[in-house]
Amino acid sequence: MKLDNFSQREIEEFLSEAACMKDFDHPNVIKLLGVCIELSSQRVPKPMVILPFMKYGDLHSFLLRSRLEMAPQFVPLQTLVKFMVDIALGMEYLSSRHFLHRDLAARNCMFRDDMTVCVADFGLSKKIYSGDYYRQGRIAKMPVKWIAIESLADRVYTTKSDVVRPPPHPPPGT
Repeated sequence: MKLDNFSQREIEEFLSEAACMKDFDHPNVIKLLGVCIELSSQRVPKPMVILPFMKYGDLHSFLLRSRLEMAPQFVPLQTLVKFMVDIALGMEYLSSRHFLHRDLAARNCMFRDDMTVCVADFGLSKKIYSGDYYRQGRIAKMPVKWIAIESLADRVYTTKSDVVRPPPHPPPGT
């Protein structure tokens, strides 16, 4: 979230994100350490979440660095599969808690010190209070590239649309 001027709605959305994160307790889901709101001299509140330091950063940057360094690093298939399993376990946990992430992407998956991947960034997440889906009422900025087609068409999100998306480009030969 940007750190300049916040509207009342943005602050409420921020606090809602923090509230949804506070009870998460799974090795493949980032743990919320705390929340604070800084009041500047201009009395404009600046909300912040306190999260664990992830010295290895996010999965997207890690994969880019591994390919684009002066001496590219080969990431074994077994390691990539482990990353996928870590993400799947984190998403399974969120689903079991009736949460939709709605922005699962490599940039939102962080590495712990032991290189375990954990799902992070719950800015677009939603708690499903009744039923097994969430219908978005208002038009909001969404990561269109990664959203399931049916969710784009109907603005209906389920735990299945959270993790099952077509690849951006079909694999060769299909």
